[in-house]
Amino acid sequence: MKFKQLTLPLLFFFFIALMASGCEEPEQSFEAGVTVKGRVIDWESNPVRATVKVFQDFGGGRAGSGNYWNIPGWETPETCTDEEGYFVITGLKDYPELKTHQYYIVILPDHPHKAEQEGRWLPIGKLKDGEVVDLGLISVGKKIAY
Repeated sequence: MKFKQLTLPLLFFFFIALMASGCEEPEQSFEAGVTVKGRVIDWESNPVRATVKVFQDFGGGRAGSGNYWNIPGWETPETCTDEEGYFVITGLKDYPELKTHQYYIVILPDHPHKAEQEGRWLPIGKLKDGEVVDLGLISVGKKIAY
């Protein structure tokens, strides 16, 4: 019985001491990043199967799939369009190392003889965490007259 009587006051004292010392729960980061979505079509509005990649902007209108800015753990984000040409890429962040604060979203059609690659610049530094950017319809290729 004496053990129970001592335990409760000791726990209470420990709790008060922790609160007085300024101990707080560590903050957790719930950053979702930016989501980019769109639809890839051809010149006749047909859906196009393509690979969509996010390249780091090197500056001066240049971009590439390498880790130019040496972002720790960087892997080039990529996805493929579905049968209807839609794609979604999630979790894009404005890393401090990314000096241009910009990405280049490149669309690489599965059949390059039908359509050439296309791309869009994404100013990640101007976007907020959790924001969704809809690139809309992205038309690749053009009709060739013979």
